[in-house]
This record gives sequence, C-alpha cells and structure tokens, in this order.
Amino acid sequence: MRTLNCTLALICLTTAFMGCKRQAQEPPIWDQVKIGDLASAKSRNGGMPVLDALKIDVHVYSVPAHNVKQLKDLWEPLRLKGLRYQNQQAFSDNGFRVARARITVWDTLGHALARIQAQKVRTVSFMLSQDEDNDLPLAGLHRPQDIRFTGLDGSEERILIGPGIIAWRLRVEKTASVVKESKLTAYPVFKRAGVKPMRYQARLTESSQIAFRAAAFSVRMGYGDLIVLGPEESWGDASTLSGKFFGIPNYMFLGLDKNEPVKSCPAVRVFVLTCSGTQ
Repeated sequence: MRTLNCTLALICLTTAFMGCKRQAQEPPIWDQVKIGDLASAKSRNGGMPVLDALKIDVHVYSVPAHNVKQLKDLWEPLRLKGLRYQNQQAFSDNGFRVARARITVWDTLGHALARIQAQKVRTVSFMLSQDEDNDLPLAGLHRPQDIRFTGLDGSEERILIGPGIIAWRLRVEKTASVVKESKLTAYPVFKRAGVKPMRYQARLTESSQIAFRAAAFSVRMGYGDLIVLGPEESWGDASTLSGKFFGIPNYMFLGLDKNEPVKSCPAVRVFVLTCSGTQ
C-alpha cells in the first residue's frame, strides 16, 4: 500500500510539473497577434463597409404655450449660417424655425430654456446609419383630420390625414468634401396606420407615408454640433402642420406656478439635437 501511494504521488507531481511547463511556455499576447488581426473591419469583411453612423441625441422640451413669444431668447446664441432648405420661405410660413451652434453654448441655452419655463420631456438617442430613415413619433391621430400647410411652391394647401402618427424623420447622408461630417436632413412626416394608401400630396415619393418637404432642412453635422428646432411666434393652431408637430393640447408641468405645484396647460415642443460623433 505504501509503495502504491508513493507511485501515485510521483505521477501527480510529474503531471503538475508538465502542466506548469506548458503554461509557462505559452507566448505572450502580443506574440499571438497576427498581422491580419490588425487589418480594418472593412478588409476583414471582404471589402464590406464598416458601420458608419452619426450619433445624435434629441432632447425634447415642453414650453408653456403662453411663453411662445419669449422664444426669441432661445435663438440669440444661435446662428443660421450653414442651414439649407427646399424652400426657406415655406419653411417659415409653416411655423418652423431652426438654428445651429456648437456645444459650447449649452449652458447659455440651458439658461434661456429655464427663463421660458421649459421642462425636459425626454431624450432619445439615435445611431443614424447612412442613407437610412429614423423617425421620432410625436403625436397620434386617431381619426381623419384636415391639416393646413404651405406647400413647396408657396401655395396654401389642405390635406386629409389619419389615422396614424405625426413624426419627425431624420436622415443622414455622407458629404463628399468633409470626411468627419455628415449631412443631416430632417422633416415632418405622417405615417398611416392600417388603412389603404392615399394619393400623394406635395411631391411625395412613398405610397404609405406623407413627407412634408416644405418643412425640411439640411445641415452638415459633426462631433460637437448642436441644432435647435422650435416654432415661430405665429406657429398656428391644431388644424395646421406646425400645430400638430409642435403643439401639445395639455401638458402637466411641475413647479410652473408657485401657487400650484402641478399645473396643466397647453404647451409647445422644442427640440435640441446634439452630435457626439460618428462610429
């Protein structure tokens, strides 16, 4: 028995020594890396392009409707240079206003939002891939409704829409001249829900949706860029495109009035887009 135990102990020691030796001889991680592992994702995928997307955060605020005339404080630190429209006058006539800046104005913008009693509703993060549409739903239409808006040619138009939703569509495309920037295009859309496609209006291109191109804008965006979209002072009522897009019939504000901790009143939406880079 004693001889058997010694034999077993010798076998265990020999096995342990061989295992340690193999572990000690394993090459360091930097010696295991092959040249092919350092190739770009594009070359490893047989020439397929890597993910090229714009990272956008959309901050949605509610502002008491009676403070719409004070929105001018919001636009002061912003600029209009670099924005493009399909029809700038129609964009304004539809009650839309947009401006841009760098993220360095964030604190100034925050103070301006506080002065008009804006309260954040939500922040929605998008990874906007090139040439793909992404929608931010805003308002539901449970029944058909007439909507008035200004068309691309500047004429007053009316269209029956619903049921469905009003959304804000964001689309990113590459720019040929600037590598680290993309072109962002944004415009309102109506998306039908469970009904037959209607005849297109305002030069529309997809049978299941209505794109309001007269309220579209485009801008080059890169890391640290900021966009603000909000209503003009004459933004219209619930029967207009801007009224449906910006208007909130009844929003519950907290601390709006010192005499009323919770107060419900009509409100408008203001959007702040920030870009945190590409991937």
